[in-house]
Amino acid sequence: MLSQFSHTIEQLDLAAEHLSHGDANNARFALMLSDNVVELTLHQLAKDTQSRVKANAWMREPYEHEKPLAKALGRWFEEKVRFAVLLGKLSPEIGESIRVNHLFRNDIYHVGLQHEAILPALATFYYDLACQLCADYEVRSWGYSPGQKLPDRAAKYMKGERSLIFDFPGEYRKACLALKAKSAHEPIAFAEALASHMDSVVEQHDKWIDYISRNAPRRESRDQVVIGCQSWPLLFTEEGRDFCRKNGFKKGNLVTWLEEHYPFKFKSDPIPAWRKRAERLRREKNAHTALKMYRSFMDDTADLRDALGDATSAVDNYVEEQIERMREARASTRERGS
Repeated sequence: MLSQFSHTIEQLDLAAEHLSHGDANNARFALMLSDNVVELTLHQLAKDTQSRVKANAWMREPYEHEKPLAKALGRWFEEKVRFAVLLGKLSPEIGESIRVNHLFRNDIYHVGLQHEAILPALATFYYDLACQLCADYEVRSWGYSPGQKLPDRAAKYMKGERSLIFDFPGEYRKACLALKAKSAHEPIAFAEALASHMDSVVEQHDKWIDYISRNAPRRESRDQVVIGCQSWPLLFTEEGRDFCRKNGFKKGNLVTWLEEHYPFKFKSDPIPAWRKRAERLRREKNAHTALKMYRSFMDDTADLRDALGDATSAVDNYVEEQIERMREARASTRERGS
């Protein structure tokens, strides 16, 4: 057990070192280290609970949270968080922030560039949560062998052999709090970082809507662009075909019919509303609420943002084709003239 706790301190110290560089690449490593620490600590909490349940088996009373405990001992991260909240070891607010940070940890394997601008702020916040989680963990038992040596990173935060024998829980908590002090997490600065990135996302898509509206083969209003970006992909899905069958489509242009009848999530230009969401986020002083607002925005708008990106690429190709045709036409004219 002692080696497990010292390994936790090692990982937190290494994460702090990565955070100190302040760049996105190092923040990515810090985020993954913090997430690993959180998962191991939550799993250990479930194992501790299981040990106590087994020790009290003679009472022949079933454990009231038997099913949630079994899920927490499994492989799914969210079940471990849910169980810690159920036991009162995490508040629902902190549990949700840990869950969302874990989602970001998974995201950076696949769409890391999407979150690159906020990685330093995000990793700092998650590191702060990880340190506090470890500091609040109740060390009930630990083992020590004579002559056992702590790893160098962990030894920086421990007083020595005597403390390992007699007061390891206290020393462990102090170490975690000392590491937490290195995070320099500021809720207001965190909300500002998230809001600034949201602003950049909104402005990018504002430009894309305008570009599509001005340059697509069929000139459309911004509202029509938004509807069109949702209707065209829908046409090739079972959901779209099923909607047409069940709601009376008989003949005519299927895309036009969908645009007139389907209950699209975004029925008009969303940019003004998106800007207001960014403004509200910038004013938020609670880091947990700010993270939830940011993640909610990114999730709510993901499909439309992807569709706008695809439509912009398609219009780019169309524009390039028109330019090439114009070049060929001019070349042909010059040849005939000569």
